[in-house]
Amino acid sequence: GAGAASNDMIFYVNGKRHQVDAGQYDPSLCLLDYLRDDAVGLKGAKMACGEGGCGACTVVISERNEATGEMVHRTVNSCLVPLPAAVGRNVTTVEGVGSVRDGLHPVQSAMVENFGSQCGYCTPGFVMSLYGGLAAGMRSERDLEKCLDGNLCRCTGYRSIAAAVRDVAERAAASGRADLVTEASRPDDTAWAELATVRGRSLRLRGARTEWLAPATKAEALAAAAEHPDMRWVVGNTEVGIEQRFLGRAYPVQGTISFVPELQGVRVEESGLRIGAAASLSELEEALVQYEAGLPAPADGRARAARAILHQLHYFAGTSIRNGASVAGNIVTASPISDLNPVWVALDALFVLESQAGGARVVPARNFFRRGYRDVDLRPGELLTEVRVPLRSEPLEFVQAFKASPRREDDIATVTAAFNLRLAPEGDGYVVERAALAFGGMAPSTVSAAEAEAALVGRPWNAATQRATEAALRSSFVLPADVPGGRPEYRTALCGSFFRKFCAGVEAQLRGEGDAVGAPPVPPPLTGTLRYPAAPAENVVGHPAAHVSAARQVTGEAVYVDDLPRRPGELYAALVVSDRPAGRIRRVDASAALRDNGARAFYGHGDVPGSNALGDIIQDEELFASERVTTVGQAIGVVVAESEHAARQAARAVRVEYEEEGDGAPGPILSIAEAVERDSFLPVKHEIHRGDVDAAMGRDGAAVVQGAINMGGQEHFYFEPNVTVATPLDGEMIIDASTQNLNKTQRFVASVLGLPANRVQASVRRLGGGFGGKETHTIFISCAAAVAAHHERRPVRLLLPRDQDMCITGKRHPFRGEYRAAFCPETGRVNAVDVQLYSNAGNWHDLSLPVLDRAIMHSDNAYNVPNMRVHGAACRTNTVSNTAFRGFGGPQGMLVAEAWIEHIAAVTGIPPHVVRERNLYQQPSDTTHYGMEVGAIDLPGLFAECRRQSDLDARYAAVEELNARPLEETGYIRRGISIVPAKFGIAFTHTPLNQASALVHIYTDGSVVVSHGGVEMGQGLHTKVLQVAAQTLGISLDDVHLSDSHTAKIANASPTAASIGSDVYGMATLQACEALRER
Repeated sequence: GAGAASNDMIFYVNGKRHQVDAGQYDPSLCLLDYLRDDAVGLKGAKMACGEGGCGACTVVISERNEATGEMVHRTVNSCLVPLPAAVGRNVTTVEGVGSVRDGLHPVQSAMVENFGSQCGYCTPGFVMSLYGGLAAGMRSERDLEKCLDGNLCRCTGYRSIAAAVRDVAERAAASGRADLVTEASRPDDTAWAELATVRGRSLRLRGARTEWLAPATKAEALAAAAEHPDMRWVVGNTEVGIEQRFLGRAYPVQGTISFVPELQGVRVEESGLRIGAAASLSELEEALVQYEAGLPAPADGRARAARAILHQLHYFAGTSIRNGASVAGNIVTASPISDLNPVWVALDALFVLESQAGGARVVPARNFFRRGYRDVDLRPGELLTEVRVPLRSEPLEFVQAFKASPRREDDIATVTAAFNLRLAPEGDGYVVERAALAFGGMAPSTVSAAEAEAALVGRPWNAATQRATEAALRSSFVLPADVPGGRPEYRTALCGSFFRKFCAGVEAQLRGEGDAVGAPPVPPPLTGTLRYPAAPAENVVGHPAAHVSAARQVTGEAVYVDDLPRRPGELYAALVVSDRPAGRIRRVDASAALRDNGARAFYGHGDVPGSNALGDIIQDEELFASERVTTVGQAIGVVVAESEHAARQAARAVRVEYEEEGDGAPGPILSIAEAVERDSFLPVKHEIHRGDVDAAMGRDGAAVVQGAINMGGQEHFYFEPNVTVATPLDGEMIIDASTQNLNKTQRFVASVLGLPANRVQASVRRLGGGFGGKETHTIFISCAAAVAAHHERRPVRLLLPRDQDMCITGKRHPFRGEYRAAFCPETGRVNAVDVQLYSNAGNWHDLSLPVLDRAIMHSDNAYNVPNMRVHGAACRTNTVSNTAFRGFGGPQGMLVAEAWIEHIAAVTGIPPHVVRERNLYQQPSDTTHYGMEVGAIDLPGLFAECRRQSDLDARYAAVEELNARPLEETGYIRRGISIVPAKFGIAFTHTPLNQASALVHIYTDGSVVVSHGGVEMGQGLHTKVLQVAAQTLGISLDDVHLSDSHTAKIANASPTAASIGSDVYGMATLQACEALRER
């Protein structure tokens, strides 16, 4: 149509026609890569996780039903959607919803007015998810909030976003649907006619790497499967896309069945469901909601089966994933922790498999999943074309599904299960006529518990049968200690727990007391309250002001480092990293990798023109490993290529050979326990003590508890991955880096290049989150890019893919705290505490010693302990060097304190909040164990006020009453409640770092620009600094501007960290503005 060549893809973006040559944009590219390409320039959608797990890349895809004229709008994750999947559709990005110049959409306005944007990197995704919900006709607060179940935010805590949702719902109730859907989502009739024509014909696209097939009929699809039996079929691309991006797998022939009408839709017939292979999970969900609503009461087997499927769909990934992923794709992927596959087994679903040569065959779901990992009964050339699910109107058929996962929503399962039980009356009771118990997460594939099923069928339905079945389940699923996914005992216990809940639910329904037990209640919409202290009306400071970049963030116009346009001649870089925790490097061979992938060069330690040494405090790190590697993920070198794909493929292919270690060689040290056993520590151990701990421990009448607590690490998950653009220019090196530490970025880039610092400039406008992870662990990335740019004499961009970012950068320090505490057994008042702290520093010093110091100084939390001794040691291990993380060791020390408080409460029987309250610092003159006065902070008063406002005492009593009742009465629910104080010390422990500078210019038109050494990463630092400047100079906030943070404007700045940025940069700006006023 419209003169399109056979190798072209035709679709619309924001209502404008795009005709794209597959030879230029390979069909294996995702939609996000295309949108963010400089030639397209739509960079509001962000690459954050790259696997559809965070929602930062959300866009809306629209189609028109040509028969009815109805518009269908669905949100999708553009980081997963293959570019050819956009063919015949309209794509709306955040740029098509509203802009600063042309005006904000109500969704965008609500996010700004409710302070729903902080770092702003996730914000376009939230805007698009809400916009997509509105476009789809959603109006209630609950429905709109549900639209966000696939969106994550690391900054706000969601309260402000929930407030924005509430505002949107109120505005939407007063608006028509057309008023909320922009022109960008509504191409004209001519455009829709062309798109319908495009979608009605088959496609065969040939790119540089991939051939893409999109048949228009089932016959064409079967013919394509026969021609290419090993081709990869995708609909949502939630599996293949991730394998290509993160594992570097190449699938030269791919295709989709999304254009095939015979494989679309969900039909509900008298016998059950018929689900087309291309039907999305959302289509199934919508069909089941409508079906269940039309069923008569009371519930029978049909309603219970529908609810079981809906329950799993409700917690299946996020809305945007469900909108794209197909039912058949999820089945054939055969994940061992699938949410839905156990349900199909339990419901006796049938899978229709078709091939051109063999015709159709029908396989029961129970037989489709074999015992091997992702091994299914699908023959070469076959396609799963339909799923048939019987729905039976049996009043005594009971169905329920379960899922346990670390997080309730948008998370993969630990264990899933589905149970189907049919009873028959017998005498005064019932006998089990049929039983199906299916599980995920307990074997390499979805499995049935045959032994437990046998323990049920033909037996009377009573407590003895239920106990025997539960015992059979526990004996059937005994997992080895090294099982993939870990936690074997917990997973086995879940099988029994799920079944016990199921039994309780069946009993309740038999008594006519309602629905299944254990199904999570539907939570109310999120609520929260934000109070502001009163400020004089004439003040700028003290009044709630929207983030200065909020309007640009909600429209996708805020620029982050990877949004910067590609510079002429710019190259891409990718790191070559170690794949073992320890070893001596024998040889690095990049020749074949460069040749086979079209890359330009490899640079290692021998190519560093200056010093190869790095390190924030102690320079014990190497930019590129020279002789040995000491952790998985250690940088060995960097590959440079003309494209990002070529650079990453070549980096994966570089051969690194290691010398073989002898049989007697000690293995790597991977944990605190191993480090302590082998005496592997950083050379400095610290201690703080006051009083006489040993004497207090032995005092008459004192009780003593002793214990230990272990804390794991934590990933920062800043949304913006680590990225640097290094540009050689006129004898200088210009660094654009996503970093909290411009000063040391400048210093170490200069060092590795052998340049004075004045020849290196480093700058950043804003970060998409930092949380401490970009204080030191961004520096080696900037240095690697700079070395490559130095040799190539061209700009070089180095962006870490999310999996590599998480692998090779440091985390929150794992800790072990061992304690002894002496206390009065009658009151719980603590008299002495002795603590030994161990942290996992990783393979280098980095910031591990100051992190340890802060943990030592927070080991009292908010409690006044007269006699206290804290030892600290940082363990050297063969794991990635851990680093700064929000709290900087403070939370670890505080958690150890809470461990001995809880231990004392358990021993004495005194409620934990009472023990806490009795041990708080009481007077301003009280001193900590490190000799600092607490000051005029009324901790007891604050604690009492929180206790009063939260109605803690009544809620605590209610929890105790519920927990005292039998589990059967409470629906197998146990509850807990706690109130915990926190005393946190801000500022750097190294005093000289607590300084700041600001530079203020007043232009002849009266406008003002402010520069300072801090970095904006969502905390609102720039906004607060501008408020200070505006108030001090007596001008409007609109008359003050702040562009970027830059080493050429502010030299030698401290890292933006330690919770003091607003204090020190606000004061520096105040002083600068006062000096200007005095002039």
